[in-house]
Amino acid sequence: MSGPAGDRDVVADATWDRVADNLAGRTPTDPARRRRIWVTVLAVGSGIAAVAGVLVALTVSTAVISWIGDSRTGWPSTVALVLQVAGILALIVGVVWVLRRDEFPRALDPTAGVGRAERRQITGMTRGSMPYPPREVQTVHALATLRLQQTARTTAGLPGLLLISISQVFEREWSPFSVLECALSVFLLGVLVVTRRLRRQWRAVVAETRPAGEGEPTPGS
Repeated sequence: MSGPAGDRDVVADATWDRVADNLAGRTPTDPARRRRIWVTVLAVGSGIAAVAGVLVALTVSTAVISWIGDSRTGWPSTVALVLQVAGILALIVGVVWVLRRDEFPRALDPTAGVGRAERRQITGMTRGSMPYPPREVQTVHALATLRLQQTARTTAGLPGLLLISISQVFEREWSPFSVLECALSVFLLGVLVVTRRLRRQWRAVVAETRPAGEGEPTPGS
């Protein structure tokens, strides 16, 4: 764990001021940036809808049954059912957990507008791999806390999605489509592992930079 950096400045004061303003919500929203966000949201939503439509079409179309494989019977079908039920329950628990915590951070990216080099340094500070200026300890603490809040929904939903994805591998006979299902499962597992590792780093920085007298972080945060 890297502690304070002493008097050595690696990020400009103006940059820290900008990040602090973003965290506090004092930076005016750029209309062009807002439009880009909406375009991105619409594009991602359209992509998800398109993928869902293709999956539904593949499921109901008899012309591609041989490509996606026939449904299995016996113990593979039972395993698939158990994984699907467990995945759905995990998703429900994850959603309830996030809603009860009420963690919906306002700032999408407090380092927006910061140069790539300085952003990389700030990211290293929030992960504990780089020393931070002692006078910016509150900003580093707030950034690491925000990253924990932003990824809470990811860690809450990914286990359920991973279980459902793995269940599809057991549900049907091996086919070319199984390769995509396996790839999706590996991808979700990788994202889950990386996210949990990052959260351990952010949690350690939050504990190190916590102001005196502030309580311990909520378990699971």
